[in-house]
Amino acid sequence: MPDIYDAIKYDLLHNQEIIGFEEAVSLRTKVKDLSDIILPLENGVTKDEKIRVGSAICNSLLKKIKEDFQNKQVEVETEQLDSDFRLEIPERQVRTRVYFTSGNTLQGLLQVLLNASSWSDSPQWTDALDHCSKVSEIDFLSQIVMQMYEDSSKDVSSAERWLVQIHFSPGVTSKNVPDEVSDPWIQPLTCLHNGLSHRQLDDFLLNITKEIS
Repeated sequence: MPDIYDAIKYDLLHNQEIIGFEEAVSLRTKVKDLSDIILPLENGVTKDEKIRVGSAICNSLLKKIKEDFQNKQVEVETEQLDSDFRLEIPERQVRTRVYFTSGNTLQGLLQVLLNASSWSDSPQWTDALDHCSKVSEIDFLSQIVMQMYEDSSKDVSSAERWLVQIHFSPGVTSKNVPDEVSDPWIQPLTCLHNGLSHRQLDDFLLNITKEIS
């Protein structure tokens, strides 16, 4: 069903003038309603099922993220940001990792983060679960952003040395289906958690990848 929905939506956005199917919008709406029921069932019903299915889907991505986070303290050559950005700290150095993947893999990663994390009982994470439960579709340019900051005033061995923030956006959306072509916009990032220690994220990634290896 999700594949059928994707095909109908693609034709509606890009081939409607060629196909000329007057009921395309109505068909897309009905198929989406069915897809909204079937897709969550495919990804697991219980919490344990969601973790197992999600981690199996994004196994390679989770391992890659874990490796990159563990290598954060390795001294590597970095470039300073362009001076045109006019940062308060011009000598600031930034390391960036960008992963391009499928919507299915992103859905799996989101499931794992929401259901398997050790910080899932925090009030902030409860709000994150509520926010993500209202997202009916992960679309083009959807993204999960993990930002890690270093506080050089803290001891190297301190858990407070590194702070991690997790953000999420379901990507391109529109109030009306035809407007997705003429007036698309990307939903802004929502902060799911802004106070994780690196140790918390590191332990989470270590445990979840150990379970699926």
